[in-house]
Amino acid sequence: MSHRPLLITLPEYTRAFRVIRTVLDGVDASTTKACLFFSLAGAEILRKHYKKNAFPVAGSAFFRVHDESDTVLSFSHMESNSISSSTTAFHSWIMCDGMIIDFMAPLFKEASFEAGIQYEIPRKMFQKNEELMSNSYNTLCQEGDFYLEPNIELTKTLFQGLSEKPANRDLVEICVHWFRKPPKKIKLSLTMTDDLGELTKMNLSKLSLKGAW
Repeated sequence: MSHRPLLITLPEYTRAFRVIRTVLDGVDASTTKACLFFSLAGAEILRKHYKKNAFPVAGSAFFRVHDESDTVLSFSHMESNSISSSTTAFHSWIMCDGMIIDFMAPLFKEASFEAGIQYEIPRKMFQKNEELMSNSYNTLCQEGDFYLEPNIELTKTLFQGLSEKPANRDLVEICVHWFRKPPKKIKLSLTMTDDLGELTKMNLSKLSLKGAW
């Protein structure tokens, strides 16, 4: 079976992740709980810089991230043999031309720590052909396996709420403005001004990634 090529390279993905992560840090956001913003800003970067038809989605998500400990990160309600997503249990990712991209994946390490999992989860890119998705959250056999269940109504609710706040739209624009497609040089710092005229200098994250899921 032939699969679609990746939409962006690892260096491009890494740069987009670093920009979004740095902007979130600039407003003291909890980055491990900012999947909506990662998806919204990431999709906008793909649209503006790559002319891709990218859009964010929310719903239930499961990622096998560590074989030795049999660790699966879950973002969902689980009851008996059923799963569901809501405003209190969900994850967000990007759909684009048959591909799935999660710009928050390099922070699965921190997310797992917050969930009480004390294993060294590697920092990797998550960019997968949707045809590679497992058939069920119960059939994740090796690292990198995943299962996603989009919730269209929840997606509309969550992203409408996020986009209605002018501050969030401004932060997305900062991400788009700061990003540059490699090999173009990117500014290593940027100064952000808030509504009160206060300045925040942001130094681009140097967090490195090691391969892909």
